[in-house]
Amino acid sequence: MFTKTTTSPRTGFQRHTNELAADPFQARFGHNLPSDLREEARGMSWRTFTETYAPTSAIRIHNMFSEPLHGHKFNYFTNITTMRGGRRITLGRDIEATGAISACTNILGDLGYPIEIMKFHQMDIFEATVTFIQATHRGTTVWAMGFGPDRDNSGAAAMSSAAHRLHGHKISTTN
Repeated sequence: MFTKTTTSPRTGFQRHTNELAADPFQARFGHNLPSDLREEARGMSWRTFTETYAPTSAIRIHNMFSEPLHGHKFNYFTNITTMRGGRRITLGRDIEATGAISACTNILGDLGYPIEIMKFHQMDIFEATVTFIQATHRGTTVWAMGFGPDRDNSGAAAMSSAAHRLHGHKISTTN
């Protein structure tokens, strides 16, 4: 939340009012959100923005790295953390794919949380990367955000957020 100070021309007294940013990402990092997301997030506080577009998920793809293979393919190694029986479980997974987003799409689909990417935006912020995706499944469309130390892990975080936003109601935490 931002405080705006104005001075009344009649009295000379200063007045402080709280205002929410038109673009919470721009207010925090100096970069604009994708235009569709900017309209959707207009007036949100940073906390509300991150809770909405990068929620803490019961499923998370993280610690991704790759090794190049032949024919423009890579072998991706990643961890997948889920909640099972009230416990957090982390499993390793490797998958052959043409890119990190393709690997995440396949992993999420294999776990029963398919998503289709409609829009994809990625930018470097300081020493990290942020990814914004607009994803859809069965007529529901959502925006999601993910931060990471590099493009692959940022994309994986955004994909995990999108899966949670699209399938959160059915992601099992008791199996």
